[in-house]
Amino acid sequence: MGLLSEGCPLSWSETKQYRGEVRKHGVLQFLHIYNREKDRDHDGLKWRDECIILGGAGRASPGQPMGESLAYFNIIELNMRLRNRREEMKRFLNQPGEAVQSIVAFPRLGCPNFTFPIFEPTPTKELSYSMFIPDQAVCQNQLRFRGPQMALSAGTPIARGYLSDVDCRWGIISESTDDRTPEERGLEPLKENRYVIPKSRYDSVSTYLSAEGNGYNDIDLVYDEDIYQQLVVAGVDEPLARHVAHLFIGDPVASLCLEDLYKDDEESSDLFEIQLTDLENAAFVTFVILLTRVILSFDLNLLIPISKVDENMVKAQKRDAVRQGEFSFRRNLCKSELLTTAQWMRRFVESHTDYKRDSIVSERICYDLLRKIDLIGQGEAKAPELFGEFTTPRIGDAIFKKYLEMKRKIKNFEDDSTIGMTA
Repeated sequence: MGLLSEGCPLSWSETKQYRGEVRKHGVLQFLHIYNREKDRDHDGLKWRDECIILGGAGRASPGQPMGESLAYFNIIELNMRLRNRREEMKRFLNQPGEAVQSIVAFPRLGCPNFTFPIFEPTPTKELSYSMFIPDQAVCQNQLRFRGPQMALSAGTPIARGYLSDVDCRWGIISESTDDRTPEERGLEPLKENRYVIPKSRYDSVSTYLSAEGNGYNDIDLVYDEDIYQQLVVAGVDEPLARHVAHLFIGDPVASLCLEDLYKDDEESSDLFEIQLTDLENAAFVTFVILLTRVILSFDLNLLIPISKVDENMVKAQKRDAVRQGEFSFRRNLCKSELLTTAQWMRRFVESHTDYKRDSIVSERICYDLLRKIDLIGQGEAKAPELFGEFTTPRIGDAIFKKYLEMKRKIKNFEDDSTIGMTA
């Protein structure tokens, strides 16, 4: 929804007065960036993963970006552990029984007394205005996936203490951030608003940007015609111009500050579901980066009509979608033998002795579930239904030495760069 930075946030009534101004500056800022970077080529791949971990309310990312070498993929899991995903955050835990959990959402988030110490939500006085979550509790693996991949990593079968009939949080977040007015939803005639907008601003992609993908854009894309013409005249290709013009059909929300309105346009331009273990998170991260290399190297076309992408995103949230669902795709890719995180959690709850088949995930069930997850994450409990029947050996000395060697190279590079800048 926008970078939250320091400033004087505008109220909604004030924000509405500046809607046109914000759009005008946004288009100018985009054109400055586009013209500056459009001829850039032959950059090496730089990437990183990001896990927002429950318990320490922490965001864990590599200190330096990863590169194209296969050595990076060999050390990603070790990097997750050593750089503080779990180990460093554990230093902040000072009570017996506390643990760092890499799960998408705490199962009883929003239930009474779900925090310790206990805080009661006061929606009329707090910043979040939430009826369920106090401000003190306001605290995901950040790689963007399509429908089939979201089903593959499904990990959210429990919401606010209830065992639900969906396995992902995508629909929940999309609906909770849907700021469309009744007019924009098509429920009332357009008077104050300009467009009927078919989906939430936090939803699946609406258009392909490449020339090759343009033929797969089979839905009616809503976009600002004036902005589209401005971009085309400025030299932006039509698919990209339509996409940018589409981004400006909604109103600015959440993070518009008074200071943002007076910045130099030439200088300013202002849910993959996390898994239970570092092994799984490392596997997903490695998979998507390697997949991009394969697509580029072999010039593969794996595109499907954009309308099918929307359908896949809806199907991917359903229970056990990765094994039971039918997705639009080029080929069948897996045997669907292993459970997703969501399906494993669902089976754990349903087989618990305290579960009464009423969808309620009690505090006892929640504790036992998180305790089991912690044991699996520490390697103290096995879960062959998640990982298959094999033994995962500890990372060998050779990989560890390679990790230390890469750290030394990065440090030497930084030292050389600093010396060069000083000279």
